[in-house]
Amino acid sequence: MSSQLLMINILNGDWINLTFILIFVLLVLNKLLFQKRFVILTTKIFSNKYFSMYLKDSPLITSTFNIIFFPINLLIISLTLFFISTEYYKELIDNYNFTTFLYFVLIIFIFFVLKIILRFIINIILSTIKRAKQFSFFKLSFRSLSSLVILPFLLIHQYSVLDKDISLTLLVSVFITLLAIQYLYSSYLIIAQKQYSLFYIILYLCTLEIIPAIIYIKLIFILKINDFISF
Repeated sequence: MSSQLLMINILNGDWINLTFILIFVLLVLNKLLFQKRFVILTTKIFSNKYFSMYLKDSPLITSTFNIIFFPINLLIISLTLFFISTEYYKELIDNYNFTTFLYFVLIIFIFFVLKIILRFIINIILSTIKRAKQFSFFKLSFRSLSSLVILPFLLIHQYSVLDKDISLTLLVSVFITLLAIQYLYSSYLIIAQKQYSLFYIILYLCTLEIIPAIIYIKLIFILKINDFISF
């Protein structure tokens, strides 16, 4: 009986509500477990206080705080790209298609995994493993903060009476702006420390950040109702 009700909810689009609930549950859990760190992340990150306090933590990347934020980031980014895609191509993608959303989650998860592998290979080649962990920590911290900023715009797009075109424009604008800030400020922090060569920063951004974003934008513009146009 419970499985049938769950299937009905998924088919009716209630999976979106459940996804938001899961995100809030994880956020509340992280704040309860790491209240001080959570507050500093959201209020002091641009003053560098957050980095000065937690940059020397061990483990740096796989701390419980970051692990809890990982599914939050994954779900929020997946919802963002899902909403953008479904609004641009309503005839092709059903707004309430749970299976399609799972594809987005899976693709982004694989993308994150591939980034980790490629980052590891690049760092071995350039012998920058230790410093690369710090760079990854900067990126991960900004991604977590960005997810918190994007979340209310996702809620507005899904639940408000605001015109969908307007809410989508706001969502896309905020998403792109946060990506730009994330890249620029992370690069600034690394350059300011004078620990990385300009070659490493350009290689990292082009290989693991800019090119994947260009590929997604390319797919958005070449996607047609019935098929993909090769490029």
